[in-house]
Amino acid sequence: MTLSTLRKIGNYGLVVNTVFGQFFNMQLALFIGLVLSLISIPYYAKEKLWDTVIFIAFMMALNLASALSGVPGCKT
Repeated sequence: MTLSTLRKIGNYGLVVNTVFGQFFNMQLALFIGLVLSLISIPYYAKEKLWDTVIFIAFMMALNLASALSGVPGCKT
C-alpha cells in the first residue's frame, strides 16, 4: 500500500469518524482518530510538510488526552 493511499484512507476515515463520534461514541471515535491520523503522517513526512506533521501530532496529543480522561458532557 502506498503512502498516498494511506493518507487518503486516513483523511477520508477522519471525516467518517467525525460523524461516528458526533452520533454514536465520541470517546471511541477519539481513539479511532488517533490511528487514522497516525497512518497519514508518513506521507506528510516524506513530502517534508513539517507544519502538517506538527499539527497532526498536536491534535493527536489533544485527542489522546481527551480519550483517556473522558469527554466532558458525554456519558461513559
